[in-house]
Amino acid sequence: MEQARSFVWGMQPTIANYHSFLDSERKEEIDYLLDVAKLRYKRLKYLLYGKFLKSPTIDIPEREIDISKLSIYVGRGKDNVTAFKKRVPLLYTGTWKAEDNNLGMAIASIGDDAIPIVFNINAKDYDLSENGEVYILTVDGRELINSYKNGAIKVELSIEPRGLCIIEIVPFK
Repeated sequence: MEQARSFVWGMQPTIANYHSFLDSERKEEIDYLLDVAKLRYKRLKYLLYGKFLKSPTIDIPEREIDISKLSIYVGRGKDNVTAFKKRVPLLYTGTWKAEDNNLGMAIASIGDDAIPIVFNINAKDYDLSENGEVYILTVDGRELINSYKNGAIKVELSIEPRGLCIIEIVPFK
């Protein structure tokens, strides 16, 4: 959850108290962190140099999860961990506008299942031209989803479990 939220906010991914055993004992989490770092690095025009904007409204499922609070200063002992439950969104989003006027919406899933998402954007709300294209950017590359006309941008896709992507809106000049 912390890595997903930090990613969509454009923060540099980090890990504290790394030990080599984490590569095998926490492989899924380490792989997620590496994917966050790779995708962020490929899209710095949004996540570092872009302007952070309000994200469009999306219906996002929630789930109660276990959260642990471990003091990094006290150590890893059983008595040093505080656990609690919290209801959290399964998707995190952050919308960024690059200097070239493209819009990038970072999306990070923390869910165990694929999450379908559908949302609409009015091009005027982001000062975009009336026509353009919509892409999905992942660590594997860039793929055209659809085109838009008359300022009506519709995005409909499914985010894979623990998936990361950037929805890129490229207005025609």
